Amino acid sequence: MTGITNLTRFRRINGELYITLTVLPGSKCFDLVEEESIINFDGEEYVIKIIEKKTRGQTYIKEVSAVHKFFATLKDDYIYHKYGDWTSMPQALFYPFEDTGFEYTIIDSYNFGLHFWEDGFGDQDKLGAFEDILNTYGAEFKIINNNHIQIAREIGGVTDFQLRYNHNIKGIKVRVEPPTVTYVKGYGKDGLEVEYTSPYADIYRQLKKGKFVDETIEDEDDLLEAIKESIDDEPKVSVSCDFIELKDQNYQGEFPNIGDYLYLIHEPLGYDFKIRIVETKETFDADLKAIKTEIQLGNMKGDMSQIVANLNSKTNKIITPDGTLRKSILPNDIPPVPANVVVTGGFQTIQLEWDFNNDVYGLYEVYGAKDEGFYPSTDTLLWSGKVSGFFHKVQTNETWYYRVRAINAHGNASAYTDEFSATTYKIITDDILFGAITADLIEDLAIEAKKLAKDSITNDKLADGVSQLLK
Repeated sequence: MTGITNLTRFRRINGELYITLTVLPGSKCFDLVEEESIINFDGEEYVIKIIEKKTRGQTYIKEVSAVHKFFATLKDDYIYHKYGDWTSMPQALFYPFEDTGFEYTIIDSYNFGLHFWEDGFGDQDKLGAFEDILNTYGAEFKIINNNHIQIAREIGGVTDFQLRYNHNIKGIKVRVEPPTVTYVKGYGKDGLEVEYTSPYADIYRQLKKGKFVDETIEDEDDLLEAIKESIDDEPKVSVSCDFIELKDQNYQGEFPNIGDYLYLIHEPLGYDFKIRIVETKETFDADLKAIKTEIQLGNMKGDMSQIVANLNSKTNKIITPDGTLRKSILPNDIPPVPANVVVTGGFQTIQLEWDFNNDVYGLYEVYGAKDEGFYPSTDTLLWSGKVSGFFHKVQTNETWYYRVRAINAHGNASAYTDEFSATTYKIITDDILFGAITADLIEDLAIEAKKLAKDSITNDKLADGVSQLLK
């Protein structure tokens, strides 16, 4: 795809499927990229919703965000009436899918039963109605072949696929969110009272208290069960890491899809459990080959109490007392050479910018000199920092040469970039416009003109002279 860079696809369970990309000036499609235009990618259609124009030197680029056509179509359509009563999922789905051009299949539809819509549904855009139906019946969906939607209690399946540290994952990150409540006092019919304490309360020192009331429940066990179903007392654990394309390692199987369960094994941190893929972020090169895949995992199976306790016991191995990541946890791969370096000269500044790389857990260094072909050293180090840009303050009419490199948290550096240069603006003077000798002549002529103007004969002076002669 000539003129297209930074193509990235985002997928999430029951979330939007969308892509982002950058369109470079001069490409054949540059002028065709507009809001609501259609992008065909990997057999799917995406509708451009956002275009941001950003300056790049003397021109600009277009940063594009496009959502899958399914979401755009349902968002732009509306259900003008409210529907209620007892409804099965197929009956409810008729309304958001009507006249959209999309079809759906429900896997094991008998599992969802009937639901009574006390307040009804509808009188909203079709995407909102579809989301309400999924939440009400407890279902998930995925898009197949661009215009077919598959709905199930849970998409994906259980696999024996393994993500293993130092084999096909790197840069693992773990996040644990405490439960919203760990203790509830419940009230039922005729003064019935029960107390529920979450099995995760011992892991967290401070109890998060709540209250539950249902005066139709008469039995203590039924009230406890109702409390458990109404609260979210499990900690939310999510894991994110990079997935290295196994095809390059002669891996013959298919990559696990969104919703699949797999095994996560990380010996240094003691992780060994089943976890689910809930989100992916894929980056593609100009040939549409996936060059990087980041995956987000969550909804762990098994004994959550033991998992959380294990994570807490490992925290001091990951985080220093001041809250920063320990270097021993960060990967020690040699960072890539900074790419797409652009150097632009201004009046008394030269701006450098390059692509930011999330794999660089350290910083960037910029070296510069006025001599072409200089060698980077401590004497020519101009700046170091974590952002992918640098403003160099210089004088007018100066040419500078630059090279950039990346350094990881362990101090290991990438190779230097090629040499780039830029020149600041000149200040325009008479000498530059006309040449030194011509400028001197212009100055002399200006002086003579002033003298002539001082001694010039005007009509008033002639009139005064004539008047004197006539007297």
